[in-house]
Amino acid sequence: MRLRLRPREPIDSVAEVQVYLATIDLFLQKWLFRMRRSCNSN
Repeated sequence: MRLRLRPREPIDSVAEVQVYLATIDLFLQKWLFRMRRSCNSN
């Protein structure tokens, strides 16, 4: 799995964008879950 983070580089396929967005989405979900859990524990 390769993710290109350099700007102005042409994107090969829609699949690459979807993988990129899915990775960000997963990261945000984990972060939100962690934040929510730490808030609830207080």
